[in-house]
Amino acid sequence: MQEERSPASRLVAEIAAAERAERTRLADRLHDEGLQLVLAAKQDLVEVRDGDERALEALAFGLEQASDALRSLTSAMHEDVLARLPLEEALERIGSDAARRGRFTLSVTVEAPATGVHDAFVRDIVRELLANAARHARATQVRLEVLAPEDAVIVRVVDDGRGFDVRARLEAERAGHVGLGRLERNASELGGRVVIDAPEGGGTTATVWLPRQALVAQRSLEDALHEERRWTAALVAALQDGLMVFRDGVLLQANDAFCRMVGFSRDALVGTTPDDYPFWAEEDRDELRRGVEEAHLRRGLDQEVTLVRASGEKFGVLACSARIDDPAGDEIGMLVTVKDLTERRAAEERKRLQGELRTTIETTRHLTSLLAAVDAGVPALLEAFGQLLIEHLGWGNAVINLQVPGEDRWDVAWTSSPEIAAILDGVTQSDADWAVYLVPRFERRGAFFVEAGSVVHETITSYVPEWTPNEDSAAWLADDLLLIPLREADGACMGLVSVDCPASGLRPTNTELDALVAAGQHAAGALALARRYAAAR
Repeated sequence: MQEERSPASRLVAEIAAAERAERTRLADRLHDEGLQLVLAAKQDLVEVRDGDERALEALAFGLEQASDALRSLTSAMHEDVLARLPLEEALERIGSDAARRGRFTLSVTVEAPATGVHDAFVRDIVRELLANAARHARATQVRLEVLAPEDAVIVRVVDDGRGFDVRARLEAERAGHVGLGRLERNASELGGRVVIDAPEGGGTTATVWLPRQALVAQRSLEDALHEERRWTAALVAALQDGLMVFRDGVLLQANDAFCRMVGFSRDALVGTTPDDYPFWAEEDRDELRRGVEEAHLRRGLDQEVTLVRASGEKFGVLACSARIDDPAGDEIGMLVTVKDLTERRAAEERKRLQGELRTTIETTRHLTSLLAAVDAGVPALLEAFGQLLIEHLGWGNAVINLQVPGEDRWDVAWTSSPEIAAILDGVTQSDADWAVYLVPRFERRGAFFVEAGSVVHETITSYVPEWTPNEDSAAWLADDLLLIPLREADGACMGLVSVDCPASGLRPTNTELDALVAAGQHAAGALALARRYAAAR
C-alpha cells in the first residue's frame, strides 16, 4: 500500500513535476524550431564549402529564420518583458510565436475590463492553450478571446483544426506533457473550470472560466509571498551567523556568512550529504552524525561542535538546529544557525586574563595587610586573611583549619559566615582524616583539588553549600573540595584553608590556584610570626 504523503510533500512533488514539465516544453520548443533550423543552416554551410554558390543564399535565409525563432521564443517566454506590455500586445506576442509554429492565422480580441492585476494568469492560460493548438490542432484559423463578464474572466481559444482527441491527450500526459491537466487543476483550485468542446465535424473550442474575485485574491497572495520571500532573503543575507537549510540530510542552502566561515563556495556545499559534507572532519564524522540524530529526535538542539575550514583548520561553533514540520507534524526540513566561537572564546580568554591580572595586583596590595595584623594577634590575622579570600580572590565561602601545636588535632579557627560556624562548631579533625585528600593525585600547583565523587567515603566533617552549577563543562560543583595548605618554613603543614562557591562559577584555573597558594604562603608566614610574638609576650 502506498504511503499517504503529507500536504507539504505533495506540494513539493507538484512543484517538481511542474518544473520538469516546463523544462520538457522548453526542450521541445528548442528542438522543434531553433535546433532544426540551425541544423538545416549547418547543412547549407557544408554545401557552400563544396562550392555550391546558390547554397549561400539559403544559408543566410536559414540563419535568419533560426535567429527569428530563438528571438521569438525568448520574447514569448520572458515574463518580465511581457509584464511591461499592455495585455493585448503581450498576448499578440505570445500568439504570433504560436501561430508561426502552428502555421495558422491568429486573431486576438481583449475586452478592456478583462485586464488588471490578474494579467499574469491570463498570459499563462493563453500560452498553454495556444501551445496546444500549435502542437496538435493543425488549424488554419485560430481566434483568441479574453472576455470580461461582470464577475469573471473568460479566456477562449477557437480553432478550425482536426478536433480534440481524448486518447491523444492521455498519451501526451503519459509522455510528460501535463500542461492542460495542470491548467484544469489550477482553475479548479480557484473555483473556475476548463471546458473543451470538440464537435464531430472538426475544430475545438477551449474555454477557461475564472472568478474575478479569486483571481484578485490569488494575485494579492502571490504579491505578499513575493514580498515575504524578498524580505526573508534580505534577512538571511544580513545574518552575521552562518545559516543552513537541510532536507533529508541534503544541504539545500547555505548563506554567505557560513560560506565565508568555512571557506567553501556555495556550489561546493549545496547538494552534499553527511557522507561528504566538506566542513566535517573525517575523524569527527561519526560523532557529528550522532549529534544530528539527536537533534532530529529532539526536534532541534543547541550544541557545541567542531567543524573544519577549507584550509584544514578546525574551529568550534555553536550549532542551533530547529526542525521544520508541516501541519501534520511530519518533518520537512531542518534549519541550522552556526555561530563561530573562535572570536568569542578569544574575547573570553582576554577578559579572563585581564581579570586575573587585576586579581594579582589587588592580592599583592592586600597581602601587606597581613603583616600589619601580626601584632594584633592570631584571630585578627585570620580575619584579615579570610577577607582577602572572600573580597579579593572571589570565593564565596572559606574555612580556616589550624593544627593545634604538638597535638594530632585540627580545629576550625575561622569561617566566613555564622551559618558555617554553627555547623562546624566544635568540630575537630585528625591527621588521618586529612590524609585521604592530601595525596599526589589531587595535588595541583601546590593546592589540592578534589573533584566531586573522587572520594567514596568522606573522612572529614564539612559544610556543603546550596549551589546550582551552570551549564559549562568546567562548572564548579557543590561537592568539589579545594584545600590550600599553610606551611611553615620547614614545609610542615600548620593549617588548611577550604574555599568554595567561586564568583566565576567555574573550577579554578592554574592562575587562580597560583594566587591562592601565594596568598596562603604569605598567610602562613604571618601566622608563624604572630604565634612567636604571642609566645614571646
